[in-house]
Amino acid sequence: MSSRARTEPIVEPGAPLPDTLAKALLPGTSVGGARPKAWLSDGDRHLIAKFSSGSDDFPFVQSEFVAMTLAAHAGLDVAAVEYREVMGRHALLADRFDRVHGSLRQMVSALTMLGLDAFLSGRYATCFGLADVMRHRFDNPDATLRELFSRIVFNVLCSNTDDHGKNHAAFWDGRTLTLTPGYDISPQRRSGGTA
Repeated sequence: MSSRARTEPIVEPGAPLPDTLAKALLPGTSVGGARPKAWLSDGDRHLIAKFSSGSDDFPFVQSEFVAMTLAAHAGLDVAAVEYREVMGRHALLADRFDRVHGSLRQMVSALTMLGLDAFLSGRYATCFGLADVMRHRFDNPDATLRELFSRIVFNVLCSNTDDHGKNHAAFWDGRTLTLTPGYDISPQRRSGGTA
């Protein structure tokens, strides 16, 4: 590969990866989700970068940035985000709140708290069930329930129809659970009866 930076996309079209990129990507674990993402580190700061896709027909990255920023202004506890343009593409940088001074904080998803499997029974996750877990196992249930309710209302108002059991989580300290900051507040187009 030449010393000039490569600017045309290679992953989405299925082009072969240069050896150095393949070595960097293959050993890692997936960030998850349907959108293109990557983990980044900048000194002590750890981020998840979410990128626009060449096939986007909706401004997903910009919409998530606006929704997360509005959620923070509305008083919700959400991950800090930044919007960037890189090589003509849009990117959202979200702080990894599960990393503190280089250490990984233990987390469990709402699916795990509810004893559900993402593929077989995840669709049965409900906010009612999660609220019951919060009442019995969280360190500050009243404030946590208020935050959960506020997030539900905000998700409805901004058309986040991607609100599911893997998009809610709690920190686990070996004794009790504490709600993590909100994440993946991604407005979607309203269409049909689903929204």
